[in-house]
Amino acid sequence: MKSLRRALSAEALKLKRSLALWLAAIAPLVIAVIQVFMLLDRGSGLLNRASSPWHWLGIQTLIFWSFLMLPLFITLETALVAGLEHSGDVWKHLFVQPVSRTAIYFSKLTSGWILVAISQILLVLYILLGGCMLRLLKPELGFQAPFPVLDILGYAAIGFVSSWFLIGLHTYIGIRWKNFVVAMGFGIGMTVAGFLILNSRWAGMYPWALPGLVLNNLKSHEPYLWQLCLGGPAALVPALLGAWDFVRRDIL
Repeated sequence: MKSLRRALSAEALKLKRSLALWLAAIAPLVIAVIQVFMLLDRGSGLLNRASSPWHWLGIQTLIFWSFLMLPLFITLETALVAGLEHSGDVWKHLFVQPVSRTAIYFSKLTSGWILVAISQILLVLYILLGGCMLRLLKPELGFQAPFPVLDILGYAAIGFVSSWFLIGLHTYIGIRWKNFVVAMGFGIGMTVAGFLILNSRWAGMYPWALPGLVLNNLKSHEPYLWQLCLGGPAALVPALLGAWDFVRRDIL
């Protein structure tokens, strides 16, 4: 644990002014802004049958984020976290430090988790700000009601848990291959394939579709626990296999 704390402290210092941290704030903002403009344009029609405008805005924004942006966001963030060492070719230097390789790997994995968690929390904040803006610009939409913060945070937490498998898998890919294009190409290809698989019977087992699928099933009151377990606790598989491969390799 002491070795892991040291590795995490070093990661925090490296991420402090990195592009990965800025991206965690900017990427969810893009999705929130798109949703606000959509409601400004045709909000009356979209919210016509909604029981609560806040719930509609919250779950729709999170679904939009989870299907469209989150898989690519995880791909880019994990590649950037690994790239902090790849770009300077400093893996050998890290390996001679009094920190275990296992701690180094799990500090990278934890950094990915934290960055995605930050993006989920900020997205909830942007949803609140977007609803407040709509309250001022289009009061007829009904955003005068209190913001259901616990409900929206709960949706965001479920989306976060269902992305763990992706974080574990892309952390390994980002570390295993030095070429940034390999990690990005793989993530983009799998995300695009997810849109083709989405309506098939295999969608519930496809990691790149799971975050959006879980939230969509939650919205539709359909079963989602199986997909949540596959995206969440099953993340131990890529995490442990990735750590095992990282520890046994001579150099990167």
